[in-house]
Amino acid sequence: MARVRKKAEKVAAPHGSKIHLKWVRSAIAAPVKHKLVVKGLGFTRLNQVVEREDTPSIRGMVAKVPHLVEIVKVGLKSPEYKKKALATRLQVVP
Repeated sequence: MARVRKKAEKVAAPHGSKIHLKWVRSAIAAPVKHKLVVKGLGFTRLNQVVEREDTPSIRGMVAKVPHLVEIVKVGLKSPEYKKKALATRLQVVP
């Protein structure tokens, strides 16, 4: 039986918010494009956590390699965004 993924609700991030990403799985057997995405996100070592601006381009890069990278924390500024992020099960930083 095929595994069905739940689509995350798209939430617009407030200007200036940060997102913490963690590289959780090796890209050795991954296609070259996936390796380039991981490198483009700024990762150099496995289990490394990097902080990036929360922009649609960064979110798109993470969406291309969800099996290699995970979102650890999202910095929030507005209470509305915090409620929506909690609904999508993201860990939030005040």
